Amino acid sequence: MSDAATDVEQSSDGKDTSATLRKMLRPAKGVRGAADLSLERVTDEVFRKTAKSLLKLDLVVDEFSVTRKSFSDAWAGRPKICLNMSTTNDAGEMGIFILDGALIDGLIEQQLLGHVAKAPRADRPVTRIDAELSRRFITAILKAYSATLAAEPSARAVCGFSGPVMETDLAALKLTMTAPSYSVLCVFLDLGPGQKSGQAQIWFPVTQQQSDDDTPAREPVWEATIKNRISSARLEVRAMLPPIKVPLSFVMNLKEGEFLPVPLETLSRAVLKDVSGNPVASGRIGQLNGSRAFRVDSSNLSSALPAAPKPYAPPPQPELPQASQPTAKPEPEVDAAPSELPDLPSLAELQAQQDEAVAEGS
Repeated sequence: MSDAATDVEQSSDGKDTSATLRKMLRPAKGVRGAADLSLERVTDEVFRKTAKSLLKLDLVVDEFSVTRKSFSDAWAGRPKICLNMSTTNDAGEMGIFILDGALIDGLIEQQLLGHVAKAPRADRPVTRIDAELSRRFITAILKAYSATLAAEPSARAVCGFSGPVMETDLAALKLTMTAPSYSVLCVFLDLGPGQKSGQAQIWFPVTQQQSDDDTPAREPVWEATIKNRISSARLEVRAMLPPIKVPLSFVMNLKEGEFLPVPLETLSRAVLKDVSGNPVASGRIGQLNGSRAFRVDSSNLSSALPAAPKPYAPPPQPELPQASQPTAKPEPEVDAAPSELPDLPSLAELQAQQDEAVAEGS
């Protein structure tokens, strides 16, 4: 933080303009829980009484606020030069207590000199000596919060933090801060008063359970109004008949004005659907006071689904007369072969018979 930022600026009429600028630039308060409201209620008392009793320091709380932020947003809002002191509670949850450079100097001067000097802060980094001389004040502030809010169960999330430890490795510190969000208490202090102005920040981790508990409950009147408006909204529904089957030739020959015959049993298996095609109820199509009507038989969505079409089965074929079979003719009987056949004549005998036949013919 620059020297100009740490000094109290005054206008020509002697009024403090830094506090005015802070109020003009103050961001709007975000979502806060019961513990955050308790912090705001006791912060002025805790800081003033602790500074007076511990250091005999007249301290004025100029302005303070509690805002829930993500780690990245809270980290971006730290002072440029500051002391980062990590703190833990009995559950092992980790928070941070931050003092800017001007506030560190004022606390040290009060302890060493007995008063806060008006001299501007020297441009120097924060050291471990600064941490040791500020530790008593940080510990006392955390202890005062725990003692003041101990009787409030809703403020349990901001109680029990102690053991401040200086953090110099900022990269490692970022890795250990794993809460979903933090309740960031930002306090602007006037030391002296009128000698130095500084800033302190305390980050309390917010668990998921705390976020759920702090969600504001809806008023019954509001819920009833929303319910009535939703219930009175217009919703288009359609009564759908189950599919029927007709021959293709019938469909191809349809003409304007012709009627499509619908089996009566399909009227009792109608389904009421919304515009998205989701079934609402099943029932029957009929008449009421001269108008078409849908009578709901069941509001069960599973029963509202149309019955699955039956698998296709070919129509039964008529039985054809059996053709007469031709009578088979009996095969002619064959005489049984003789058991013994005579021997054939020899070649010499056949040659003699042939010679005799030739001689007789001549």
